[in-house]
Amino acid sequence: MHIKKIFYPSHFLDFQKKAICWAERFRNFQYLNGNELPYLHSSFPVLLAVSDQHSFALSFPARLTELLRDKDWWFGYLGYGYGQPPYHSDFLGFEEGEFFKPDSMLTFHSNAIEIQSVDSPEAIYQEIEAVQLVGKPSRAVKFAAQHSKEEYVQKVEQIKSHLRRGNVYQVNFCTRFDAENAKIAVVEVYEKLNSLSPMPFSSLLKVGDKYIICASPERYLKKIGTEVVSQPIKGTSPRGKGDKEDMANIDYLQNSPKERAENVMIVDLVRNDLSQVCIPGSVKVEKLCEVRTFQSLHQMISTVVGEVPSDCLPEQLINATFPMGSMTGAPKIRAMELIQEFEKQERGPFSGALGYFSPNGDFDFNVLIRSVFYNARSQQLSFSVGSGITVLSDPEAEYEECLLKASAIAQVLGS
Repeated sequence: MHIKKIFYPSHFLDFQKKAICWAERFRNFQYLNGNELPYLHSSFPVLLAVSDQHSFALSFPARLTELLRDKDWWFGYLGYGYGQPPYHSDFLGFEEGEFFKPDSMLTFHSNAIEIQSVDSPEAIYQEIEAVQLVGKPSRAVKFAAQHSKEEYVQKVEQIKSHLRRGNVYQVNFCTRFDAENAKIAVVEVYEKLNSLSPMPFSSLLKVGDKYIICASPERYLKKIGTEVVSQPIKGTSPRGKGDKEDMANIDYLQNSPKERAENVMIVDLVRNDLSQVCIPGSVKVEKLCEVRTFQSLHQMISTVVGEVPSDCLPEQLINATFPMGSMTGAPKIRAMELIQEFEKQERGPFSGALGYFSPNGDFDFNVLIRSVFYNARSQQLSFSVGSGITVLSDPEAEYEECLLKASAIAQVLGS
């Protein structure tokens, strides 16, 4: 993409919405939106990449090395099962990972748009300006829950029996909601979700007939130069109805022994993972158990940083740290074995990662949570939520935390 030009649309926000609608005509597109939220080490840029080329599917035992030999921009996702033998049936047609190389990229600044393209940036600008913004209503989606409350509580108790025996210290246990015959207007659903729950790692991805509608608050891993950053989340509390209740919820989260222990365990796991590839002594906890407030909830976030050798390849970092500890538990391998035992269906892209690789080897990926996965051809739709189970977990409270995390998606989909 060697042609680049900057434009100043008179109606910036309308142009941004038009650009997403325009992108739907392509085989693949990815829209990243950090919502301009102040975030340690920055949130996602506001960026749109489109392509009519075939995507590159990663399947076991393929690795990223083949993809990244071509030093270009790559946009896409890694599923939770990337690099592992598949153990369940297909998930809505999603691959273990899928990436595309963009033909055009739009970067949104405060009041300007930079268009890079193999074609004419002026022609692209005019095409987007001509888009008519007409709302497309979605039909309310009816979900079938993977677990009833009783089943969920029973499984958490079974997981706690493993915790009490010392087989594992923490397990991230997830439950899934599925829908058939779902007809949704993808861009409208994304806009509603992002309005209701604006997050620093929000995204909308289309790969062929498959879509990911994402409102993630969590960063999996970022590399810029030789610096790497991971920001695991463990600990959630709801927003209060007023300032007093809101502050009480923050205070509870900040001082909860269970939530802090859960967060610290994952921080230790992340430090251990990063230490496999980082320069000895460079891995540090920059922020521990920091409570951040978002529109619909409070989250406890830690920030772990490290430095890698200049010749460290992106795939080395990902192979050492994937899947992220916040979505497995600790120790990672045993927790993943219990996840396989207690979750009925494969996770697919859920609890994987979505983001991009740049030509110079830098990258930034979120954790694929608070996300809708949709196959427009089969009209199947799914989303999942989960929480970290420890010996201190109250099964009913964990179930309520899952419902809180699912509430924004359920509201947007009219369920």
